[in-house]
Parts: sequence; structure tokens; C-alpha cells
Amino acid sequence: MSNGKLKKELLFFIFAACAISWPAMLLWHIPQDQYGSPKAVLKAFEKISALFAFGPFISALGVTVIFRGWIGLKTVFKPFLKWRVGPVWYFWALFGTMIAQWAALGIWHLWTGQELKLPAAGEALRFWCMAVPVISLFIITEETGWRGFVLPRIQSFTHALTAGLGVGAIWSFWHTPLWIAIEHGLGQSVGGVILNLIIYFVSTMLFSVLMIWVFNSSGGSLLLMLLMHGSSNASLFLVMQTLNKSGVMDMTYKIFYCLTLLLFVVCIVIYYGPKNFLKYENIGYRT
Repeated sequence: MSNGKLKKELLFFIFAACAISWPAMLLWHIPQDQYGSPKAVLKAFEKISALFAFGPFISALGVTVIFRGWIGLKTVFKPFLKWRVGPVWYFWALFGTMIAQWAALGIWHLWTGQELKLPAAGEALRFWCMAVPVISLFIITEETGWRGFVLPRIQSFTHALTAGLGVGAIWSFWHTPLWIAIEHGLGQSVGGVILNLIIYFVSTMLFSVLMIWVFNSSGGSLLLMLLMHGSSNASLFLVMQTLNKSGVMDMTYKIFYCLTLLLFVVCIVIYYGPKNFLKYENIGYRT
């Protein structure tokens, strides 16, 4: 399949994913007297999250069938069954982003001088072990789109680093109305909302590069992408609870998290080289 047709698939996917997900924001509601309340924001998020998340899933299946026929769905779902990969890649999938998150927390503590109230190790471990499988299963609605559909197509006509950043940009764009609603609901000013959006975009694009590193190095395992996404979300919840029991993430921490992710990405790119820093290249989506 030519680059032009691959790009057409991507454009149809982006349009359909947003068209399916964004209307769920019509159900977003926070009572006027509860603006600025993390609990109210969480309640509003829980109300729409399932509907919002199905956009990439439905879009990926629909666009695949339209352009490639029903047989094309095999290329979307087969990588979810790829589990025979080296233990090192399970390690990076489960703990890579966690290392960056908790390293950023340590830097935040040294920078601000504020006391950390770390959760009990046993309690945190139990939560993480229970949350990762649940979140990973739920995340299949997103990862079918981002790493199952978008990533292989972008990698068909550009190198891995650009592809990782590209998927991150699309992923962030899709999240935009949800992020705006969350930050506005937390009582942020217009400037605060914009600053948070910038930070979210940067961190998501960097996280996407780390995910493509694990994806390609594992031979294209979507199972590891579910675990990586789920582990990151579960760990970030614990970080937020450590920062603030209300569950609001400190702006200074967000900046340090971006910087730790950036350092992680830079080290990987320097080691492998910007064009060949990933081992898995032939994903076969041109056919």
C-alpha cells in the first residue's frame, strides 16, 4: 500500500476517533458550587470515560474494514497475543515509566523541601497488582487504535523516533477536550489550562516514544503496550496520592516528570541512534 493510502487511512482514523469520542463530553457535568473539587472532577470523569475511550477502538476497526476488508482485522488483533518476548521487555513495560515517575517525585521533594507521605509498601504493592490488570484490560479500547492501528502505519513511511512523536501528538490531540474539562473543573485559569495542556502534550509524546521503544524491541507486542499503559496509570495514581491526598498533581511535579521522561528518551536515542534506536522495523503494513 502506498504512502498516500496509508496517510489517508490515518486521516480517516483521526477524524472518526474524535467524532466518536468527543460527543461524550456533552455528558460532562460539574455542579457550579463544586468547581475546584477533585472529587467532583473524578465523578464527572468516571461518568464519561468509558464512552470517550471507545473512539480509537471503533475507529480502528471501522477504518481497517473499509480499507482492507475483514481480513485486515487480523493485523490489528494478532499482536495482542504476542507474549513470548524477553523478560527484559516485560520489565521495561511494567517498570520503565514508573522509574521516571518516582524519580521525578524524588526530585520534586528535593526541590520543594516538602515532606513526602509515602504509602505503605504492602498497601501500594497490593493496589498496583490489582490495578494494572484492570486498567490494562480497559486500555485495550485505546491501544487498539494508537499502537494497533496508528503506530504500524506511521512506521511504514518514517523512522521510529518520528513515528513515536507522531503517535503521541495524535494521542494528545484526541485527549484535548477531556484535559481542558479536567483542568477547568479543577479551577484553573485560562493560562493555567493552556500551560497544563502544553505539559500534557509534551509528556504524552515522550511517553509515546518510550512505548514505541518497547513495542518494536519486543517484536510488536500489543500485550506489552497494555501492560505499560496500565502500569503507568496505576503508578501515577499512587504518585498523585503521595503528592496530594485530594489526587491533584502538583505543577512542579509535572514539569519534573517531563524532564525525567526527556532524559530517558535522550539516553535511548543516543544509545541506538535516532533512526535505528529500535530493533523491530518491518511491520508489514504496506501490503
